Amino acid sequence: MSNAVRKEEVDNLDFVTKVRDSHSMNYKELARLAEYSEEYVRSWFAQEGSAKYRPVPDRAVKIIKLKLKSEGPLI
Repeated sequence: MSNAVRKEEVDNLDFVTKVRDSHSMNYKELARLAEYSEEYVRSWFAQEGSAKYRPVPDRAVKIIKLKLKSEGPLI
């Protein structure tokens, strides 16, 4: 995996983690915001290297940013 791809994955996870923490969201609320299933959102926070782990898609970050911008800071 290239360093650029790895950095992008870390940046996406960092962004989603900050949104989750700053709004005290659970997985279900974050899934609704990102328009992904709750199980898929949980996979973003799984231990990297585990079978359940999935990187946060760029699409999820874009959707969250658009929703936060259009709906204000509190969802």
